[in-house]
Amino acid sequence: MRDVEIDQSGRTDVLTVDTVLALSNSLKVSILIPKAVKQECYHALKASGIRKSRIGVRMLTAGLVVLLHPHVGEIHTIIIDLEYVGGATGDIKGELLQNLRQRTPALRNDQIVFGQIGKKSGAHTLALQTYRGVRQPDRRVTTREMLDVLGIGAVRKS
Repeated sequence: MRDVEIDQSGRTDVLTVDTVLALSNSLKVSILIPKAVKQECYHALKASGIRKSRIGVRMLTAGLVVLLHPHVGEIHTIIIDLEYVGGATGDIKGELLQNLRQRTPALRNDQIVFGQIGKKSGAHTLALQTYRGVRQPDRRVTTREMLDVLGIGAVRKS
């Protein structure tokens, strides 16, 4: 079992930039959420009645689920950087637990923690290198993946 740190480059609530979520320590994985995917998800969430102030948190949580889902059975503790979560730690943790327990029912509440991930963290370096294009992401997230996690069926056509 591993402890991992998670960092983000490019905020999920800023729709004009891509977002990279990265986890690191003994496991190194990054995902890229393209700005077009975030824009489509934003419109779908807004159309389903989600308040504008909650959309960024919902998209961050969905991205974390996509990042963690394939690896959650191998992870002991998940440390998420506090920089982007603000006062939403409880909401993020609750949604993460609900989604990740579908794969790993034994996942405990105390296995997800929030803390300062410094600039020397491997997760910070991985997220920043991927965001800047120095390193390719391990995968690009699709609108369908995000909407599936968010529990929204239809994709808005532009």
